[in-house]
Amino acid sequence: MNEATTQRSGCRASDNGLSGKTKTNRNRAAKATFQWSYINKDADKELNPAEFKARKEYSSRNDHESHNKTKEDRQRLAAKSFSGSLELANHLTQSGINSTVIQLSTGRMEGELRSKSFNGWQLLSISSNCSLAICVRKRNGENIFKTETAEATYQIKPNKDETRSEALFSFCSSQLDILFNTLPFSNLLLLIIPTKSIEARAKKVNHPSSSPLLNDDSIVILDGYRHGEIIRTIEGYLSTKATTEDTENKEIIPEVLFNNMRTCDITPITKLKQSSRKAIVQDLIRLGMKDTRGKLNLDQVSRLLFSSRRTVIKGCKEVLGIGPMELLRRIRLEKVRYVLQNQSERKLLGLKGVSSVAEHYGFSSRGHFARSYQQLFQEAPSFTLSQSLMRSQ
Repeated sequence: MNEATTQRSGCRASDNGLSGKTKTNRNRAAKATFQWSYINKDADKELNPAEFKARKEYSSRNDHESHNKTKEDRQRLAAKSFSGSLELANHLTQSGINSTVIQLSTGRMEGELRSKSFNGWQLLSISSNCSLAICVRKRNGENIFKTETAEATYQIKPNKDETRSEALFSFCSSQLDILFNTLPFSNLLLLIIPTKSIEARAKKVNHPSSSPLLNDDSIVILDGYRHGEIIRTIEGYLSTKATTEDTENKEIIPEVLFNNMRTCDITPITKLKQSSRKAIVQDLIRLGMKDTRGKLNLDQVSRLLFSSRRTVIKGCKEVLGIGPMELLRRIRLEKVRYVLQNQSERKLLGLKGVSSVAEHYGFSSRGHFARSYQQLFQEAPSFTLSQSLMRSQ
């Protein structure tokens, strides 16, 4: 006879002379102790009924949290992580968006791209711990809406008395290249919709077809409540799995856009003017992506951009916060980092060690290259390579 059975028998034998209520309580306690002894029979120490109840509640709570975590992981399966600007640009290219990405702030980059696209519609969410400059090539016949917010702002409970103002940008002109910067630890949302689809939805909600929002590059300032409603709609759509209801759900997004911009108490829609300096910076970025050896000096860059040295320097610092030669150097450093991170790229170029990769992209001084790399990415180039080799094993 095992210990638990003996305990039950002992409880029954000692019940003589006790009241009915006391007997019932003793029997319940003995039953609970027996149940725990059976469930936990391999344990070294037997627990009393109170501990058994606490353990059971804790186990149930953990199962619930584990289920929620698994559900969250399933929702994030479509997300793509990135640790460099070129890796993000490649993810965007796979999503059908031609773009160039530059890391503006220093530090080891960590980010995530979520996207959903079908029938010409594209929704993208880009979050990163670093400040980025993203140049997107817009296709003809599509409108791009862009907004940026702090991480998880869309989860904040709506408050109609909220006074915080946020900007919503619309890019609808014939301009092909769009350049915008992001803040560190922010979430950039892009909504790309065919122009015809937008016009049809605007007509349905009685939004004026002559609005700059549909015909020009423009900006509208929304209060925190209306901006939050737009963010929550887009984020909620990105976080759900694609279903047959997507065709209906996607039409809610432009409706929410227009409904939150038709009210009379918001700032009027303002047209955006494309500065010539910003266009020069876009041309400089394209030039930097082609110049892999770092052979160009400032005079040559100015001639290729048909601008003066002063205009190039002032425009670059005004738009990106860094000088033109620093921009070109960062582009080459990011190319080095991308090759060090990817074994397939090293094999394709026939490169092995850090020195050969650095020399391939025009860094002749090892000491100067190592300091520049460490300053921008907050890690040594040898560490980046070693991490890549560990992943490939």
